[in-house]
Amino acid sequence: MGGAERSARKYRQQQTQAAAAKAMKSAKGGGKNVVVIGVVVIVVVAVAVIGGVLLTQNREEEQAADTVPVVRLADHPVERDGGSVLVGQADAGVTVDIYEDFLCPGCAQFEEVYGEQIDTALSEGTVRINYHLLPMLNESNAAPGYSMRAANAALCAADQDVFVDFHASLFGAQPNSGSTVWNDDQMIALGEELGVEDPAFATCVREGEHTAAVADELITADATPHLQNEEGRFHGTPLIAVGQERFDFTDENWLENAIATGS
Repeated sequence: MGGAERSARKYRQQQTQAAAAKAMKSAKGGGKNVVVIGVVVIVVVAVAVIGGVLLTQNREEEQAADTVPVVRLADHPVERDGGSVLVGQADAGVTVDIYEDFLCPGCAQFEEVYGEQIDTALSEGTVRINYHLLPMLNESNAAPGYSMRAANAALCAADQDVFVDFHASLFGAQPNSGSTVWNDDQMIALGEELGVEDPAFATCVREGEHTAAVADELITADATPHLQNEEGRFHGTPLIAVGQERFDFTDENWLENAIATGS
């Protein structure tokens, strides 16, 4: 059970206890009828709490039985560089830096809208993408720790040369707000489904071998002037840049404009 679910369960228990205390207080001054009403209230609240717990457990059990749906794209050269992953031909005309968080809804939307265009440009050799996987939402109450775990797993996947499909699959099946996130076993199963046979991959995922590199990537982004907002902090994900020039991803021509910088 995740932290958010534990908090919710604790809150419901507190509600039950408060209702019981209120009923007992009323019983002292209100007679037999008040006691009966108080007992009914307690029973109703208790049933609601039990029902909520069972619903949460069922949802977690259903998710635990699921596997991450696989998304397959074209095969592109992959090179991990610390906490980032370079995808595409080394002699591509321009390198585009893309900063993302696997829990960021805007990043998932970005991949849904532009993923095919990026895949085509990579195949044509006109662009190379440097993916920076940041744990921006790692402290999210809905999914504490997931951003870091997913970023680490993606870097582990890069070591096994399955990053492109692994990255696309996690964004294609991004957990909804409040839902149970993909666990380590499910991400390991995804890698295996994509062809990973090396047992080092599972070890890398479970032991968080690249978490320090992921953390360093966020520190670097936060301290890079052209990536900062007006408050002098990292602007946020998704963010696209070529050199020191940022591109507005809401402009449907951003990729074409970015490629043009290398011509």
